[in-house]
Amino acid sequence: MTAMPDAFSRGFDRALVLAALVHAGVARKGTVVPYIIHPVHVAALLLRYGYGEPLPTAAVLHDVLEDIDYSDGVLQLAIRSAFPNGGLPDRILASDAYRRAFDGFVTAEFDRGVMSLVQGMTEPKNDGGPPRPWRERKQHTLDHLRDAEPALVALKTADALHNVRSILEDIEHHGADVLNRFKAAPADTHWYYAAIADIAVARLDGAPITAELSRAAEELGRLVAALPPVH
Repeated sequence: MTAMPDAFSRGFDRALVLAALVHAGVARKGTVVPYIIHPVHVAALLLRYGYGEPLPTAAVLHDVLEDIDYSDGVLQLAIRSAFPNGGLPDRILASDAYRRAFDGFVTAEFDRGVMSLVQGMTEPKNDGGPPRPWRERKQHTLDHLRDAEPALVALKTADALHNVRSILEDIEHHGADVLNRFKAAPADTHWYYAAIADIAVARLDGAPITAELSRAAEELGRLVAALPPVH
């Protein structure tokens, strides 16, 4: 009998540790739900659809670069404590200096394929540059997806699927007013997720996860279309 490989993944475990630290104390927008639920659920979706590494580990980390507060000294020291051999300084650094140190740390700590996917998922809003409008950032994401590697498209599909399903659940329990928690208008929110679904279907040859996202986006579209007009 062939021995089964070990189920434990050090990379996945370390990704969970880092993501939990970066997202600690943060809730999903407009809710009390801990944010860490989102990347973990995205990883679970990919595993359920049969995607192996590096996708689940990248899923756990996919919002870390986008959301980390580089100026948070308590967070800096917490990451240093959790990763004592990661080459991070044992003192608090200014934001720009820690950004450089952190980039070197994650590059060394995690597989190149994992970090390539994480970087591909990261919107240009925490890169030290001037803030960009919502529509510009989302269009940038869509344009990138059209030519991205299939693994990145699958990761973004799972990310969008959990986001849309979470929105639909919140609407069911709290009403359509939950759509007002987002920066974009409800129609724009639907536009973005429907566009991801269309790209995913085309790029992933109709993989089952794309069908689930398409159904969810269509349901969101029906709810948005039924909203009273804004005067």
